[in-house]
This record gives sequence, C-alpha cells and structure tokens, in this order.
Amino acid sequence: MSLAPERSLGFAGASNFRDLGGYAGAGGLPVRWRRLFRSDHLAGLTPKDAQQFQRLGVTRVFDFRGEQERAAVPYDLPGVTQHALTIEPTVVQRMKDLLDAGEAITPERTVALMQQTYRGFVHDNADRFAELFAHLLADDAPAVVHCTAGKDRTGFAVALLLRVLAGAAVARTPAMLVGVGFCGAYTTFSTWMWESLLLAEDRRMGAAALNVAGQLVLGLAAAAAGWAIGAAP
Repeated sequence: MSLAPERSLGFAGASNFRDLGGYAGAGGLPVRWRRLFRSDHLAGLTPKDAQQFQRLGVTRVFDFRGEQERAAVPYDLPGVTQHALTIEPTVVQRMKDLLDAGEAITPERTVALMQQTYRGFVHDNADRFAELFAHLLADDAPAVVHCTAGKDRTGFAVALLLRVLAGAAVARTPAMLVGVGFCGAYTTFSTWMWESLLLAEDRRMGAAALNVAGQLVLGLAAAAAGWAIGAAP
C-alpha cells in the first residue's frame, strides 16, 4: 500500500506551506496531490526551500496580500507568474483604531472584528475570489494560494475551493477542522513572530507588541469559532 505524500513541505522560510491534496472530493475521489498549495508569503524561502519549490513544478502563485504588504516584502521566483488578487488587511488596523480611541480589546469585540472581516470577504472581495476560480479553471498547472501569514484570506479561499471540490460542507468534518484549522493556526505562530521581529528591528516596538497581542487573541477566537463550527450538528 502506497503512502500519501506529506501535507506539510517543511519549508524553513514558509512555515505554513501545505498541500491541499488528499481530501475527499466529489464522488469520494480524493483531491489530487501536488497540484494546489496554500502558504504564507514566499519571500522568506531559503535556497534549499527554493530548490524544493522548483521541483514541485509550480508555475503560478495567487497573492491576496494588500498593496503595501506586497511592496514591503516582495519576491521573485524563476519561472513563476505572480497574480495579485489584492485584499487589504483590516483586522489589526481596526484593533489599533480601538486602542487609539481608548477602547479595550475584549473577546466580544475581537469576535465582532473577525465577523466583520469575513463578511467583507463576501460583500467586498467576491471578485478577487472569482478571479482565483477563473484562473484555476483556465489552467491545471500547479499553483500556490497565499497572503501574508496564510490564515484568513488564504483560508477563506481554500475553504471555497475545497467546498466546491468536495461537494459537501467540508468545514464540518473532523479532518478538515484539524488539518486546515488547528494545524494551520499552529504553523503560523512562527510567521507572527517573524513579522514581529521585523517590526522590532525597525524600532517599532509598539506595533510589534500590538501584532503579537492581536494575533494571539485573534488566533484563539478563530480556533474557538472553528471548534464551534466543527461541533455543529
């Protein structure tokens, strides 16, 4: 009996890089391995990572980062076409606005911010996700979907893709809850720390502290929401 490929590729410079293959698709057939990947941004790939990435045969990436995010941390991979599907980040800025106004960041407000963000994906950014589907329908070449940390924007896109491929409410199955939810949250902790270190090195200590606190709170809120969804009948 053959073993399934590893879902996590173990990249040192992209801790959230994972294969979307193997999940149950329509008719019980599994989603193909080594065709579609999700990740945090790819600017930190080491030379060893880049060699392994090249062996995957990826020829295109779909980048959901905002314009300033993309300009601050650009990358260029040989033979890979980058498609900018811009969705500007909003959660951390909204948290900063609350703090600047002297408001406390409570669990209830954190949940409300996350709800507002995900509603925005539907009401304000549907065209970006439609562009992703159009690209994937036009070409079957291996591809990567990513944003900065590979969590919310990427996670929403992946949920849509797997929903279509599976033909079922995949977010309610235990495998999806663990594989895409909790494991994804765990592997992005190093990405948060890397971003915070960059802010600290730039002597932006307040922003670094806010980034750490905000991501921890949002991560816990998202995990709680994921657990509630997965446990729903």
